[in-house]
Amino acid sequence: MGLSGFISPFRAVLFILHHGFSRNWYWSFYSTAAKKMYKPFCYYKNHLHGYPCQWSFRDSTVSEINEFFEDCTEEDWNDPCNAKTSGAACKAWDWVLGEIEYALRFEYDNEKLDYVEFENPNYDKAYTNAIDRQHKRDFKFESWRAAMDDPRYGKTKYDRVTSEANIRRVQRGFELMGKYWMNLWD
Repeated sequence: MGLSGFISPFRAVLFILHHGFSRNWYWSFYSTAAKKMYKPFCYYKNHLHGYPCQWSFRDSTVSEINEFFEDCTEEDWNDPCNAKTSGAACKAWDWVLGEIEYALRFEYDNEKLDYVEFENPNYDKAYTNAIDRQHKRDFKFESWRAAMDDPRYGKTKYDRVTSEANIRRVQRGFELMGKYWMNLWD
């Protein structure tokens, strides 16, 4: 072990003492933040005491949210105690929280790969590359052995279409988190 190998752990400790966090936390900050937020968010979602007022969903650019309010008239919107808009707001908030949870879980679960059967005509080489990246990320004998024991091993391949759809849904979940960030209070 050279001098740099001996000094490296001390540098890491000095960095933590000086900045208050590890360098590893900002290397993949989105993933680190999602991992730290996932479990508290799930607790929050399962122990709600309310939902944002219906006006926070009015004229939303998200079509799924607008579907909850299709039956609401202008008169319903003007009445703050209207059961129709309040019920729709409750359902819309539950849907928003579900999308945010999906996005956080996708990052928390280490970006699980999407697989299809081996005979899929849309095969590409991405499957092999994705498996190699997953093994390099885990680099433990147990994870390698579990992959070899997986009944899908050698019979499934990476599905790019499903993966891209999941990425779009995750992106939408994080966009909703940003949009409704100030409503995540109770």
